[in-house]
Amino acid sequence: MCSLLIVTVLLSAPELSYADGVFTIVDGQDTVTVPLSSGEPPVPVAGDKLSLEVGGTLITFDQRGLGIRYGNKGGFTGLGYMPTTSKLFTPEEIVSNVELIESGERQFRVSALSGFEVVEGVVYLWLRWDGKDDAPWLETLVSIDTSGDAPNVNLIGRFNGFSFTRGAVADELHSIGGSLMVMTRSQVGFGVGEYDLESREFAFRLVAGRDDVCRRVGDKFYAMRRTETGMTTVGIVDPIFARYRPIIETRSSIVRSNLSSALVLREGDSLTLLSIDSGARRSLPAGAAYAETDRGVLVWSPADDPTSAELIEPGGWSVVAAWAAGSSRR
Repeated sequence: MCSLLIVTVLLSAPELSYADGVFTIVDGQDTVTVPLSSGEPPVPVAGDKLSLEVGGTLITFDQRGLGIRYGNKGGFTGLGYMPTTSKLFTPEEIVSNVELIESGERQFRVSALSGFEVVEGVVYLWLRWDGKDDAPWLETLVSIDTSGDAPNVNLIGRFNGFSFTRGAVADELHSIGGSLMVMTRSQVGFGVGEYDLESREFAFRLVAGRDDVCRRVGDKFYAMRRTETGMTTVGIVDPIFARYRPIIETRSSIVRSNLSSALVLREGDSLTLLSIDSGARRSLPAGAAYAETDRGVLVWSPADDPTSAELIEPGGWSVVAAWAAGSSRR
């Protein structure tokens, strides 16, 4: 006669505590800390300066242009030769560029940095030239090799279309596998631009029709478009397979957020979390802050001096752990 022994293992829930401006999540042998400074909103605005040190070379970008310093040598360049280089333009295009620059419609100096990435000691910069209308008319990919005695700057070429970026410095150049990848838009739509680091070839894959914004958040890319009826459509882009999946069409405004598991919707004076995977919604308390962890989304209020907090999982927004002032543990 056989007997069947059934053993039930009860998994303990994570414990949530708070002290000295830091939340602590203890889950078995793992501990996660979340300082108040990591909370949203507000989300830090895009910067206006890049400072990056690679292989003993300091690379900067600000209103003066591209700065390179190594040892006791260095300087700045506005990269004014780019609009007239034969590596990018035909003779006829160069003449047209010069005429537009002289008329004030365009400028010689680089306007902004759309993205940057470091791969095996080589710095890649995606540089942007804006016109008088603040729209980009030139974006180039440049590499700076820091492995030699002196940094070697090399003009690589252009992706198909233009970036969605605005402002002086953005971070929309990404390394995936053996390629550099960007999201670009053109008259026919938006898609994935790639530069293969081994073959040194550019490629472009169309994803969907024209959208207003496409940006990376965590491991996802969101595309958003304002419709003629005042709605905002939001979808997720898979850059590997160049696919687009619609998520929501809403009249609510989309709050810029670093969350990758949820969209943040502003509905009047209140904020709502919308799960990317399930579509479930969770209203946030007034004056709350939130931060994403690998155990879920942590929400606390008030933002600067919390009296309560909940750790919630983003699938259905069930509470995983909770904390209240006057208690040390869940």
